[in-house]
Amino acid sequence: MIERYDARIDAKAAIDMLEGIADSAEHPQPALEKIADLFFTGVEPAYWREKRFKPLSPKYLRRKLAKGYPAEPLVMTGDLKRSLTVPGADFQVREIKPDSVRVGTSDPVARLHRRGSYKSKDSGIPARPPIRVRPKDREAFRQLMAAHVMRGTVHVGDETRAGRRSFR
Repeated sequence: MIERYDARIDAKAAIDMLEGIADSAEHPQPALEKIADLFFTGVEPAYWREKRFKPLSPKYLRRKLAKGYPAEPLVMTGDLKRSLTVPGADFQVREIKPDSVRVGTSDPVARLHRRGSYKSKDSGIPARPPIRVRPKDREAFRQLMAAHVMRGTVHVGDETRAGRRSFR
């Protein structure tokens, strides 16, 4: 008796899987929605919790506190921070197009904080960018997109989305 293993690929099932991948790639909006959600609920709140902003000068800190504002850099009214950390907040930018996502803030003070402003050598506002997307955040975005595209290969047991056996 001969011991052997025969394998064959069901070409129709393979084509169905590839079509599923293509369909997912052509319709990325569900993944783009998840990326926007992650930005506002995970990426930016983590950045603001880390508080890696350059500290306020002692002179400005005293003035800010005397006016009843919080000591936290980049926070006076809280609008900028909320626009980047609270879904649906004023000034929030969340634009999802068929093939792209744009997230951020339209708060007018964001540009000032990103660039900084110097009146003279010793006075002004140092650059404190209010948005930071770290490499690990980009990787999370890539994984969300890859999972979305690969959903076209999802199997239930050995069945493809189309209900055919994928490999025999």
